[in-house]
Amino acid sequence: MDDPDFDIIVIGAGPTGLTIANLLGQDGIRVLVLEALENLIDYPRGVALDDEALRSFQSVGLDAKVVRHTTPQHIARFIKPNGKILAEINPILRPYGWARRNAFNQPLIDRELLEGLRRFPNVVVRFGARMDTVIDLGTMAKVEIENGGCVTARYVIGCDGGRSPVRETMGVAFEGKTAPDRFLVVDLANDPIGRPNVDFILHPTRPIVSIALPAQLRRFEFAVEDREIVNEFDVTEAALRDKLRDIFTDEEIDRLHILRRRVYTHNARIASSFRKGRLLIAGDAAHVMPVWQGQGFNTGIRDAANLGWKLSLVVQWLADEKLLDTYDIERRAHAKAMIDVSVMIGRIFAPSNIFVRWVRDFTFAMMAVIPPLKAYVTSMRWKPMPRMIQGAVVRSAIAQKPDIAGTIFPQFTVNDGAGERRRSDDAVGRGFAILSWGVDPHYYADPLELARYRKLGGRIFAIFPEGQREKIQETAIDAEPLFDPDGQIKAWFDDKEFTTILVRPDRIVGACGRPVDINSLIKRFCDVAHIFTGDKA
Repeated sequence: MDDPDFDIIVIGAGPTGLTIANLLGQDGIRVLVLEALENLIDYPRGVALDDEALRSFQSVGLDAKVVRHTTPQHIARFIKPNGKILAEINPILRPYGWARRNAFNQPLIDRELLEGLRRFPNVVVRFGARMDTVIDLGTMAKVEIENGGCVTARYVIGCDGGRSPVRETMGVAFEGKTAPDRFLVVDLANDPIGRPNVDFILHPTRPIVSIALPAQLRRFEFAVEDREIVNEFDVTEAALRDKLRDIFTDEEIDRLHILRRRVYTHNARIASSFRKGRLLIAGDAAHVMPVWQGQGFNTGIRDAANLGWKLSLVVQWLADEKLLDTYDIERRAHAKAMIDVSVMIGRIFAPSNIFVRWVRDFTFAMMAVIPPLKAYVTSMRWKPMPRMIQGAVVRSAIAQKPDIAGTIFPQFTVNDGAGERRRSDDAVGRGFAILSWGVDPHYYADPLELARYRKLGGRIFAIFPEGQREKIQETAIDAEPLFDPDGQIKAWFDDKEFTTILVRPDRIVGACGRPVDINSLIKRFCDVAHIFTGDKA
């Protein structure tokens, strides 16, 4: 059979598909992005961007452009109609190098992701190209396009939304439910309120969300009743004005610049599998969730970060396609956890009955007198973080403390060998990295294992206190040195059982151990990741 036209075809030019294309593009993978629409969607949709997503955009070199369209440190407050604040979510720490909560303008960020693809001659984007059918041919997949034409690739990724035709072709279930209550989104230009952050206004019968967005935009979300809805996605003019009167006078309503209004339902669904043969799904095609914590967008970006490096290794014949099975293993459980927490936040905001509302208000009251409870809510400790038990991670058989393998490795501020202060992800690069505190593990490394690791583009770093710079630079070490300028890196390693860490390209800890364990770290990780020991036949 002839070689495929592309390595990867991405169906859908939304944020997940564009991020995957950027990740693969920088590895030289031949990618085709097919988008049914003639242009990117230009109206506001997602409004919340988290630190993990920003870190992914950093990995494709677009962070500086993306942050131009964000408002960092976006606080969420639960307030009474009289303005009294009952609780707030305001995490201050930045464990991954970015503010944990950010407001953003999605159309502008999508545009930056699309423009980023212009850097890669190996990536082609076609708008107005609606997929008709996709067929798994066994050794490749074929996509037939409406109005004629077809293209082939080794793999096809459906990033084609909640009604994904790729998912339907895969024949996997989309399990979950749709909430009976519906809400109206109203986006306004020239923000008439000006108050920053996001307010969940806990009116007993008419809950309202008020969100400040970049570019002087304001979003409101109102609960609506079936009798107020027309044409499925809109409300009557009388109902719209009635909602707005909770905030504005009639004279003020007449002066508002409404950009968009749309009725939506809260879906909580997840596909029963994210991969079948040559077909994969990501983003809304794989999972949809209520909007309350803005995790739909971010969960899709996590999919892209997890899948991108795995596809890259597989299509470059560096790993067996079994590695792609770990995408489903690692991502589906965490996506389900995000769905569950989004449903929970919705129940807190709009309780189904008086008893649930009483429990909510009592819990908020207790936060004032129980500092640990307040800290738990404020710092977002309730947010599910990736913790992979299975997949492309090596769990330690001898760990006495909680194993950090399968968790996210932090991002620190470091000084590089030239003395330049940088974010650690920028210093170590976007690929595999072994980082060891205070020791160069090369001394224990077997040349064959090192060669195997280097073939993946892996690098090895040793981190030292900044005060040791002169001494280290006088010492012959094989590892690339990094320096801890303020003690924060050492503080993180202080309570860790193992301080030689193998970090995957998606910044998940793939394995950890002692410097003397470097060979087993490489070997065992390559085994669980199905990475070839030599050239593929």
